[in-house]
Amino acid sequence: MRLCILTNILPPYRVGFFNELARLCDLHVVFDSLTTPDRQWEIDSRSIGFACTVAGSHHAAIDRPGVGYAAERRYFQFSERTLPLLRRIAPDIVVSLELGARTAQAAGYAFVRQIPLVCYWEGTPHTESRVPWFKPPLRRALAARAAAFWVNGRDSADYARTLGVPAERVHPGMTGVDTSYFVAESRLARQARDATRGELGLSGTTFVFSGQFAPRKGIDAYLRAMHRLFEIAPGLDASFLFIGDGPQRRDIEEFARTHPRVPVVVTGFVQLPMLPRLYTAGDCFVLPTLEDCWPLATLEPLVCGLPQIFSRYNGAAADLAGWPDAGTVVDPLDTRQFADALRSTVERRPAPLTDRIVGDVAEFYSPRSQAQRAYASCQRVLNGAKFEPAAIRSHS
Repeated sequence: MRLCILTNILPPYRVGFFNELARLCDLHVVFDSLTTPDRQWEIDSRSIGFACTVAGSHHAAIDRPGVGYAAERRYFQFSERTLPLLRRIAPDIVVSLELGARTAQAAGYAFVRQIPLVCYWEGTPHTESRVPWFKPPLRRALAARAAAFWVNGRDSADYARTLGVPAERVHPGMTGVDTSYFVAESRLARQARDATRGELGLSGTTFVFSGQFAPRKGIDAYLRAMHRLFEIAPGLDASFLFIGDGPQRRDIEEFARTHPRVPVVVTGFVQLPMLPRLYTAGDCFVLPTLEDCWPLATLEPLVCGLPQIFSRYNGAAADLAGWPDAGTVVDPLDTRQFADALRSTVERRPAPLTDRIVGDVAEFYSPRSQAQRAYASCQRVLNGAKFEPAAIRSHS
């Protein structure tokens, strides 16, 4: 099977998936560019074990209206080399991320060559609730051309169905991270947990946040809940670890100044290898996002053993919160509810998730399992899509 995946950039969390998929088929990945101006991660080129090409793209910054916040800068990318590269690679099947210009080119190529098109989609009904009026019709037209529709989980599957994609063409579970790395490193880090907490100055029940300090990630909502927590229970023994950086760092530091008895630690941006040590220094992970498709920042701490306070606007919550003891779901915009969840967590000081739960989650969302699901999806498409696309069955 010669498979071509078209995507925007190369984030480190997809390297493992692409490497595993390349073991199963003749894979070629085409990136519009390696990264965008808002990304700070680093990738070791020696870790890339799959054929890839950087097409080179034109990109434009767009302030996209938010859901629950004003707006956030996103980057629209377009490459005129997509079609020439597809002709050179000559795939048996093409997979394209998102439902815009990239997938429109892929759909045209697939139609002319009479090969199957698979759409790789991550958005949810919540994240897509404010898109411009002209996008849904375009997306429905592209979705109608797709022999299969890869989605992360339940919420993105729900959005696919609003586009008219039949349930049997929606193939879920197309997300993951190098879970074996996080499991192994967190077990080692847990042995030095007390020393790490001492170095960082953490005490009591520690809440961990990881991500960009920006309105979309719910920083304002989090700080409001933290303020309320110490208004109603000023003597609670709790601390807060913020992993990352961003425009609202000053707001976090201002909270720390006005609550000098509460340990608040801000690490700044860190690369992926440092995360397991920092996660295991905490007791509960909090990502109070106001809009996220399926953030892997919520999976990483889970396989490091941390239960969570999930945001109802987190597209991964529908899939991860159902695991035993994984955590609770709150509306971060409901300050009272959010603060009550923080207080309840401090009072019971949750234990790390059991090895069994961590192992089950880590196996399902591992790069190997994700690659197997993707390969099985492509096989089904190739075996039946040209003549009987409705015969494709959902892979679970």
